[in-house]
Amino acid sequence: HQLERILNERALGKFEVMNAGIYGSGTGEQVAWYEQWPIRFAPSIVVLTVYENDLRDDRRRPAFILRENELVPRTEADLQESAKEQSSVRSITRSLPGYSFLSQHSHLLNLLRRAATTRLQPAAQESPSEVSAARQAEEAATRQRIQRLELSRLQGLVSGAGARLVVVYIPPRDAIWKTRATPDSDELSAGLKESCLSLGLPFKDLTSALQGEYTPAEPLYFGGDVHCNPAGYLAIARGVSGLLEAEKLLGE
Repeated sequence: HQLERILNERALGKFEVMNAGIYGSGTGEQVAWYEQWPIRFAPSIVVLTVYENDLRDDRRRPAFILRENELVPRTEADLQESAKEQSSVRSITRSLPGYSFLSQHSHLLNLLRRAATTRLQPAAQESPSEVSAARQAEEAATRQRIQRLELSRLQGLVSGAGARLVVVYIPPRDAIWKTRATPDSDELSAGLKESCLSLGLPFKDLTSALQGEYTPAEPLYFGGDVHCNPAGYLAIARGVSGLLEAEKLLGE
């Protein structure tokens, strides 16, 4: 809504913006989802927003596996098996009166749903302290390679339909509240920038833009969790609009 309003201030009624995001999904899931549904709406521009936990979500619920440096979609049987772990939570929450409305309007319900599903994620076999630095670096490199291949797959789908793909990095709350990026945030942003450069994709890290709009009176993020408040989403919309303008994607 914010982005559509900003874009239409320069060309009244010309732009329609759809939020096709899925709650709690990683980059691979978003690529798989785009293939199934948003592509049917024939968008002229696709904006992929990446948050700092998307790589972790990819690791927990991979939509694709890496085989000989190629992405292979997981089978339907694999995906259904993974879904069984969360089916009990879904069945309980979806049976609540007014669940559909609340899932779209209740911040509290979504916090409870996230807490419940997080507990169902498989525990790591080793704690971070037990994993060698070399292994951590190897795993990080693998995750980045998978994400690059996911971006390439999405780019092929988008460009094949005659549209343009741009990528935006949304910083975590701590990178804004501490007015500096965190090591993990820096690493993910740098990896995304490198991947987008190699693929020829427009990319923008919104960290400095949000830091510039942050004040204690307007923190941009909710205090109780990691999500942006309305002012934060407005700042993100301005950043996306600026990227589209800079890349001359909006036409005359």
